[in-house]
Amino acid sequence: MDLKRIRLSEGEIPYIELGHGPDLLFLHGAIATAEAYIPLLTLLGRDYHVVAPIHPGHGTSFSIPRDWKLVDFVRFYQDFLIELTLAPTLLIGHSFGGTMSLLLALKGIGTHVIVMDSPGLPFQFELTQYGKALLNESRDVMKRRPDLKEFLEITKAAGTLLQTTILHPKQISLFVKQGPKMDIYRELKQLTIPVDLLWGELDQVVPLEVGQKMVQFLSRGSLTVFPDKGHNYSVTDPDFTYQELLKVIKRPVA
Repeated sequence: MDLKRIRLSEGEIPYIELGHGPDLLFLHGAIATAEAYIPLLTLLGRDYHVVAPIHPGHGTSFSIPRDWKLVDFVRFYQDFLIELTLAPTLLIGHSFGGTMSLLLALKGIGTHVIVMDSPGLPFQFELTQYGKALLNESRDVMKRRPDLKEFLEITKAAGTLLQTTILHPKQISLFVKQGPKMDIYRELKQLTIPVDLLWGELDQVVPLEVGQKMVQFLSRGSLTVFPDKGHNYSVTDPDFTYQELLKVIKRPVA
């Protein structure tokens, strides 16, 4: 695994690159960084050339202006892919990263999108919910009695949240305010490639109801619900997530 950096006109961001095979673009959730997903990315690297950038306004990436909107992220990642001469066939995103994956697909990037627990329609949310969700999911992890390696990986993932909070404090409120207000139903209706939504039934950050509504706007969409999972299973249970992603990736295209 390599952690590299690239400078574009807007600023410089780090990105993870690993594996061999077809190009796969992985976009992480808000506040965390791609480094929180390293165990999952390593598994995906068995079959794909995985590139996972750290969003602007996160971790050690450049700080974004207050007037940045979704369209600015889309343009940035279009330039990012051009600069790296990447042509990902598969886009996978968690939470905010899933929303970005859907919008990039509308620009002709990728032939298959998989999103996990991603905002896309308005819902009620308060920052305290996120803290409670993290606490509840941490308790669930501890009930599984993780080994030391898994415990250290989850601790490191949690550290990425703290890193973004320290380095980009003003932008935390930006994501907290904008995320629940996202309404991309028109964009969802325009997508013609396969889109698979994966959702934790116990998600306390982006409720399952959001995914149930989003899938209705997709012409080639599916929704898979995990009864015992919350919002961050892609971080807290990478082996499970990898196996579920494989099922979707290998599913015959309708």
